[in-house]
Amino acid sequence: MQHLAHHLVIVIDRRSGLVAHHADCGFSYNGKYTILFSGCVHIVRCHTGYEQLTQERSATYNAAAFSSYVESLDTDTMEIYPPDDAYLLNLDLFGLPIAIRWYGVLIMAGALLSAYVAANRARLRNHDPEHVWNLLMLGLVLGIAGARAYYVAFEWPRFAGRPLLDIINPATGGLAIHGALIGAIAAALIYTRRNRLGLIEWLDICLPTVLLAQAVGRWGNFFNQEAYGRPSELGFGLVIDAEHRVEPFRDMQAYPRETTLFHPTFLYESIWNLVGFGLLIWIERRFGKRLRPGDMALGYAIVYGAGRFWIEGLRTDSLCTSGVGGGCDESLRVAQIASLFLLIGGVVGVVINHLRRTGSTEEPGNTSTES
Repeated sequence: MQHLAHHLVIVIDRRSGLVAHHADCGFSYNGKYTILFSGCVHIVRCHTGYEQLTQERSATYNAAAFSSYVESLDTDTMEIYPPDDAYLLNLDLFGLPIAIRWYGVLIMAGALLSAYVAANRARLRNHDPEHVWNLLMLGLVLGIAGARAYYVAFEWPRFAGRPLLDIINPATGGLAIHGALIGAIAAALIYTRRNRLGLIEWLDICLPTVLLAQAVGRWGNFFNQEAYGRPSELGFGLVIDAEHRVEPFRDMQAYPRETTLFHPTFLYESIWNLVGFGLLIWIERRFGKRLRPGDMALGYAIVYGAGRFWIEGLRTDSLCTSGVGGGCDESLRVAQIASLFLLIGGVVGVVINHLRRTGSTEEPGNTSTES
């Protein structure tokens, strides 16, 4: 038997624990729960709230039973907490509002990393790496325009009748990566034709590095608490605040914040893209002599299409063919359809590419000179 104080308070903070308390009036159980006795001065800072059990009467507590109770509270889950602030910078400077979101910073960081690696790849192929940076500028403009246009097209019921500025403004919510890819490839087509470069050669150089941009950019969704999956039963997941949830998960009684964890699909896709980039580079180095023009670009389509297809199936905020975003219970997911086209098109393209005669694979555009 273990005799405890008359007024027993158990404070369980699943994130940061106790910030401050009197040094002589508590003890930790397995390093996860702090038990405080009556009269202790304590301050508790909780990100996910806390559970409190109070016994007002005199009692004798069985230590084994108490331990069993505490163990029943320990779910052994690993929780991923988004930052409290989605802004890197948010202030007024002489009355002028200045706001920089982590989402935008990470998108640009991913694009710059991708361009840096692509420039090195171009140099190794004896091309002028300056073309990569020029292409990046045009690709960003057309990529963002394509991402917004694609999103609005499949969510038109939400935007119909709204002012034009709301429709074209990405800050109102909504960019789709498949639309960005269409815009980026259009940019590559325009730039290579204007500069008399080989389109396929430059797609082979740049598209594998796009996986790096996507891997970094996905972390912007983490800061915004978006692009997450359905509730996870894997023992780990993402904590999402009520204001960032979609139906039916806004019901905090049915899906309490303290116990409901969501699939971190942004993390799944980020890891998938990093591994996919490494795989493509390994294939290029290991089987370079067997590869043909277009293989690396098609490899990107296969890797990204396969990964996005299965990850999209976990999402709760997908674009749906019904024109309404969400879990798409009664309709198809647009991103899965597009990803399936990428995957099948990539596989068929590689097969056709290697069934053709060797002499037919040379691209006239590759014979042009570069400055």
